[in-house]
Amino acid sequence: MNIESVIDQQSFLEYLASIRTDFESGAVRWENTDLASYLEAMSAWLKDSAPQSEANPWKLAAFLLQAGAFYE
Repeated sequence: MNIESVIDQQSFLEYLASIRTDFESGAVRWENTDLASYLEAMSAWLKDSAPQSEANPWKLAAFLLQAGAFYE
């Protein structure tokens, strides 16, 4: 599922399910596969990006989840 499709709680839940499936199946290779590095990447992305202009909190949450997976 594409982050741009996240517009509300229901679409966020669908996005969450899709990234879980990607992680479990290995369909997408995550950079941060343990909880500590995942949370560190989320924090670093939030500090570096400062996405204050994102009006949709569901989309911001989806970006955070994606950042946790891939941000270095």
